[in-house]
Amino acid sequence: MNKVVKFFIERPIWTNAIIVMVLLLGIFSYNSMNKSFFPEQDPARVIISVAYPGASPAEMEEGITIKVEQALKGIEDIEHIESKSSENYASITVEAFPDANMTELTAEIENAVNSINSYPAGAEKPTVTRIKAGGMSSIVAWVGVMCEDCDLEELKLKADQVENDLLSTGVISQIEKQGFPEIEIDVYVEEDKLKEYNILFDEISNAIKQKNMDVTLGEIKSDVEEMIIRSYSKTTRVDEIGNIILRTTPDGGLIRIKDIARIKERIAESTFSTSYYEGMRSIVFSIKKTPDEDITAIANAVKKYKSEFNASEDGYEFNVLFEFNSMLEDRIDLLTNNGVMGLVLVLIMLGMFLSTRLSFWVAFGIPFSFLGMFAIAYWFGATVNMISLFGMILVVGILVDDGIVIAENIFSHFERGKSPTRAAYDGTVEVLPSVFTSVITTMVAFSIMFFVEGMEMMQEMAIVVVSCLGLSLVEAFLILPAHLSSEKVLSTPKEGTFRYKFRNFFESILKYLRDHIYGDAIGPVIKYYKVAVFIPLIFIFVTISLMMSGRIASTFFPDMKGEMYTVEIAFQPGESSEQTKQFLDSVRVILQEADQYIISKYGDSIVKYSSLELGFAEKLGEIGNHSGLLRIFLDFEDSSTPPDTLFKLMNDRIENLSLRKIASGYYFGSGEGRFGKAVEYGMYSEDLEQLEEARTHFKAKLAQINGVINVKDDQPLGKNEVNLMMKPAADMYGIGQTQILNQIRQGYFGAEAQRLIIGTDEVKIWVKYPEEERQTLTQLENMRIKTATGEQIPLYELADFDIERGPVMLRRRDGVRQITIDADLIVPDSAGVVNKKINEKLIPEITEKYPNVKFATMGQSEESSKSTSSMIFLAWILFILMLIILTLNFSSLYQGMLVLLSVPAGVFGGLFGHGLIGIPISIFSSFGLLALAGVLVNDSVVFLDQYNRNLRDGMKVQEAVFQAAISRFRPILLTSVTTVAGLMPLILEKSFQAQFLIPTATSVAFGILFGTIFLQLFFPSAILFGTWIKQMIAWFWTGTKPTMEEVETAIKIQKKLDAKREGMES
Repeated sequence: MNKVVKFFIERPIWTNAIIVMVLLLGIFSYNSMNKSFFPEQDPARVIISVAYPGASPAEMEEGITIKVEQALKGIEDIEHIESKSSENYASITVEAFPDANMTELTAEIENAVNSINSYPAGAEKPTVTRIKAGGMSSIVAWVGVMCEDCDLEELKLKADQVENDLLSTGVISQIEKQGFPEIEIDVYVEEDKLKEYNILFDEISNAIKQKNMDVTLGEIKSDVEEMIIRSYSKTTRVDEIGNIILRTTPDGGLIRIKDIARIKERIAESTFSTSYYEGMRSIVFSIKKTPDEDITAIANAVKKYKSEFNASEDGYEFNVLFEFNSMLEDRIDLLTNNGVMGLVLVLIMLGMFLSTRLSFWVAFGIPFSFLGMFAIAYWFGATVNMISLFGMILVVGILVDDGIVIAENIFSHFERGKSPTRAAYDGTVEVLPSVFTSVITTMVAFSIMFFVEGMEMMQEMAIVVVSCLGLSLVEAFLILPAHLSSEKVLSTPKEGTFRYKFRNFFESILKYLRDHIYGDAIGPVIKYYKVAVFIPLIFIFVTISLMMSGRIASTFFPDMKGEMYTVEIAFQPGESSEQTKQFLDSVRVILQEADQYIISKYGDSIVKYSSLELGFAEKLGEIGNHSGLLRIFLDFEDSSTPPDTLFKLMNDRIENLSLRKIASGYYFGSGEGRFGKAVEYGMYSEDLEQLEEARTHFKAKLAQINGVINVKDDQPLGKNEVNLMMKPAADMYGIGQTQILNQIRQGYFGAEAQRLIIGTDEVKIWVKYPEEERQTLTQLENMRIKTATGEQIPLYELADFDIERGPVMLRRRDGVRQITIDADLIVPDSAGVVNKKINEKLIPEITEKYPNVKFATMGQSEESSKSTSSMIFLAWILFILMLIILTLNFSSLYQGMLVLLSVPAGVFGGLFGHGLIGIPISIFSSFGLLALAGVLVNDSVVFLDQYNRNLRDGMKVQEAVFQAAISRFRPILLTSVTTVAGLMPLILEKSFQAQFLIPTATSVAFGILFGTIFLQLFFPSAILFGTWIKQMIAWFWTGTKPTMEEVETAIKIQKKLDAKREGMES
């Protein structure tokens, strides 16, 4: 390697060629890389969907879900099977192991599902879909078309146009619609008409099936011509359907459908999500992307379409409700701004203590490493996304550490009177092994992110960090020495010049800090090293106790102020959507008035807009017209008003609303984040009775825990169900149960006569009672059931009725009924303490009383457990790998372990810093700790390497430690100060985007603060204490007390090398 360094110093044009090549490759790669919000990942999931119109959740579970689960048993590579059985629909999600071959697995699942031949009559064919992309990585934006004075049918037609327009841009390929109603044609037949004409629903639906169709009947062929025989009878027009003939009368008359029924094309009766934007009826689109598409290109196409649509349309509006590209661009701006500011601070710091031109070439390592990283990331298929940008922001503070150590050492050699060329070579070669070792250990530390289970999306961050660090080595070893060997860079300023005075001023400050402040402090530490060595241990134990007591909070995913909040409401199932909308409209008025108050008082608006949706409540787990939510979108970037100010103005007024007091469920807050709830548990059992009792008990106990609120489960009661029990009279009349139930289903749910294609919509024709004859229980009791003899019997003579509430949805996991219970926290950062109490006290209490019920952690706890167990295993691997690298560098296992001793104090210093500024330890904190470990190992290796050289030069142990501390003060101080300086703009950043990065910056900044103090003050005492222990051991074994120098590793290695040289010479 020495020859390579020399080669590039003597031929600087080669370094310029490398710079140009990396510059061109980096720019090309960056411009070619796609952008996405999160990394593109294969979710390793397959979804099986089955529709069964008119079926209850229990029917779906028994007739569909369980049969599919049984068919999937025995298929390899399936990790979990989760199912949801709701009214009319079942969804079974198959989660595969990460290394599964998804193409083969999907084929196996499809074969298994299609082999089932016992689905209920009326169930539609299952659809098997492999999810190739999903979540935030595929979503680009939510957009909507809305109008103030138009009916739903008109809005639907306009929404169809918008969808076609967006797809025709050539940039957008995937759109999903929400709040988009289905159209159906209803043939309403009154009970009196059925009785008058003695007709059944079957006869009407069969007439439509048989007479409303187009058929090809064959061909007429001759030598002259060929003709196709066809019948064109199909129609989609309501009036023509009404003209279909049902019967002929004895006198030759015709009875048509329109004679006994009303026919209407209308919005489907089935429940669907209804959306409003700022009070206007809206239909919302979710615009997605494939892995090969670029989020910025799609976002720009959407913005262009918005301006064109709103300029040309009258009465309609097209709005972008939320788009992720702006967040991505904000993160890029954050990186750019903080990177530039950090770079300037690094230049200033290095310029003060070294030289201006030298500091420029050290700082050049940042853009060089980034450009080279883009080429590598592009080759690996990475994208510019929130995670890769996170890696760039994280690594920017440590990129120049190796350059600083080398540049400082070159500068030291130059100060000793060497020529720039000689100083560049000697300074680089002297610290080359230690710098190489320290950077490699940091690269190894970040490489574990490639293997952490449950954190696959962080692999792109690892690609970024490892690539940047590798390229920083290239820059530091090859490019930096070549440029520093120039006399233009390394030169002594002329006496009396500004540059001379500037340099002398800061050199005098540095010398005073080193020789007096630090020198005076290190003396007593070295003298009383047997006591001083335990001070970092005391600090570590204090930090651990603060963490265990909860004073330093911890959570898997930190509670961050989001840009979107929701107000959710749920009344008793079966209650009208008008009541739900009335409540949410009242909340919207309260929101507008609160925002106006803030504007008048503070001159600052925080609310962007709001959207209202009926038919479901996400956090409450409710589906149906009785539920709904109001989404509130806030402006964090341009507003200085905290959201709590707005919420305090709203809360009391909402609580006093009369409809709020009669609601069965209410929620006001932000989402639970990417990894689920902080408090979330699953309960499983085949004993359904014990499961229900355990659910009630667990929820009651959970609500009693201090700080826990909004306890709920995912199985709320649904609408009232009318259960029919057949009387013996049914057999007396000769009517079978199937016949009775079929006639009731046809009248109330409807008999599906036909499916037609109108435009791009599939339209069903239903035959049923009109709505006014399906409104009361009395109407059901008086329904006439037709017997085989033509007699009509009222239903109340054939069946008894029982009314009770059924579930909205039934869930299963791995073949067992599952209930998920979650809760919110008054203090979100207390999740660690609350979950510990639940796991250690509450769950054992429940399982002892209900032994057939099992619990599983879910949400953030599940992700944390999965990732933590994986990280613990990988941490041991990391420790062994780092120890091997350090051992090879120092040719000593003991010194390798000694270097690693510098890490714990810094790590716990970073954790302690979270408590000082009042933020919880989270997954983002751990990424900072990885970067911190690299910085501390770097400084420790440099320190220990200098100590070994001092020993080999003949110094006594204590003198060698002292001189190593003094001589390494400047490079260690510079690496620490420049790292903190690079992160300082980020730590002080107040924007929404910075919330995700502050825990990482806190870990690094406070870790370096405490780690540097430990390294500079107590690492010398650790070295001396370790030497003393070796001295005592040698005295014990040999009976002769050796000197401290005789037991030191560097001296032993030097003696062995000298002996080998003498042996070779002789």
